[in-house]
Amino acid sequence: MEKDVYKIRSVSACLKAAAVLLRTNLTTVVKKLWLPALGIAIVKALIVTSSMHTTEAFVLHQPVSILASTATGLLALLLLVAECWFFAWLYDSLNEHGKKWNTMRSAKVMATVVLLNLLFACLTGGLAIAFLHTKAAANMTIGQFYAGMFGGGLLLYLILLLALLPFVYFFTKYMMEKETSLRRGLWSELKPGYKHYGFLLSALLLAGFITVIIACVVKTPDSILGYSYLSSLIGMSKGDPSGLPSYFNIIVFASGVITDFILCFVAAWNILVCFYVYGSIEEKENAKTRLTDINFQ
Repeated sequence: MEKDVYKIRSVSACLKAAAVLLRTNLTTVVKKLWLPALGIAIVKALIVTSSMHTTEAFVLHQPVSILASTATGLLALLLLVAECWFFAWLYDSLNEHGKKWNTMRSAKVMATVVLLNLLFACLTGGLAIAFLHTKAAANMTIGQFYAGMFGGGLLLYLILLLALLPFVYFFTKYMMEKETSLRRGLWSELKPGYKHYGFLLSALLLAGFITVIIACVVKTPDSILGYSYLSSLIGMSKGDPSGLPSYFNIIVFASGVITDFILCFVAAWNILVCFYVYGSIEEKENAKTRLTDINFQ
């Protein structure tokens, strides 16, 4: 694919370049990514249908099957594998380092993201336990406590997400350049991301906003099905029979597969946005280096 990545671009130019690259190579991208995209869509749909059974058992005070809980955990692992596959095959078209190399790097990126999320979970869990032993928590109702924990956890997550935003630049650089390491010189690799933080944040916020709008439209069938399911579940909790047809889960599964398959290619556009943002930051840094060298001559 013709990429022309190392070029100084504005935020809107990065988004446009990503859209143009995806549109002009759509047939190639679909041929290359349809299988991992289908894998992601199927696993996500299975997670949703499995979660429906667990939620129903919880609301109706029925025992939750250990098998169902185990299956959900295994499906989550499968989802990581499918996403790693998708990520690697997309980058194989961008850097031409080969599928094996990209798969290994993609797996390391995924493992790092999982580790960061686990550290965040441990941090929020520790803070929740510490708060539980304070006087303020003792004077709260259960509802107030959980609402406070949710709000505090969400705020902490947003703060950490903003603080770690330059990792998006770093992970893209790691996928593009063989000499970049996850361990050696981490700060020097992250530094350009922090220097151009505003540019990075603006691009990702705008891309995220567009993605949310598209997702809301694409996921409309799932939202309608979800509303029907919740309405039925509320009625069942009051003793009413289920108003859903016996094939409802099949409809949910099929709808989830179709919508998530489409959204995989929206996710591909987001990855391409990060790709062009990385290229723009690299070119800005290179331009500064060249200017410095000229001044010293």
